[in-house]
Amino acid sequence: YEKLGGKVVGEIKTAFGSPDMAPYITQALAKAAETDFLWAYLVGGDAIQFVKTAEGFGLKDKLKLFANGEMFAEAILPAEGDAAVGYMNYIEGFVPTAKNPEAVQFIKLLTDKYGAKGFSALEFNGWLAAQAIVEAAKKVNGNVEDRAAFEKALREVSFKDPNGATFKFDANQGTNVKVYIARIAKQGTLELREILDTITDVDQFWTPDKLKPATGR
Repeated sequence: YEKLGGKVVGEIKTAFGSPDMAPYITQALAKAAETDFLWAYLVGGDAIQFVKTAEGFGLKDKLKLFANGEMFAEAILPAEGDAAVGYMNYIEGFVPTAKNPEAVQFIKLLTDKYGAKGFSALEFNGWLAAQAIVEAAKKVNGNVEDRAAFEKALREVSFKDPNGATFKFDANQGTNVKVYIARIAKQGTLELREILDTITDVDQFWTPDKLKPATGR
């Protein structure tokens, strides 16, 4: 971020499992005049606590928040409720509100099998890991005991994922992912992730100068 000309005006590290987010939010608001936006990464109960406390402080009207998508994970979004609406976020991998055919089919399969709602990138990542193992096992005809052959096959797997993209490992055994830029929106009685844009082919060394036009949402 700083290499690209940005400036970090402060860092606030919350205590894990903190029962009170007010002191941290107060610190952030104290720098609002010199801050373009606040980046945040909190998960689970900490995320719920932050979002609800921030609503009481009127954070939305005073400081722009751009958070990692896990802060508004589908599993905790109902608990955050209206306090989450309007916040911008980015998430790697999968968003249930994506409309590509593969995503729609993936959600249908999960719903038919488990009868639950609130599926997220967690289920997507679990599916990716399992599918990579299955594809590698096919390549060695099920002989996973041949570790060298199986590891080689795993490095070479390639298959279409629920995003409609091709999953494969790069030379460093990382993966290229699709990143969604989204906003939490209200639809009826539900809070959900509204997709605003997509960035494709994002690897661990990605920088904004590699930005490609989105191929779809």
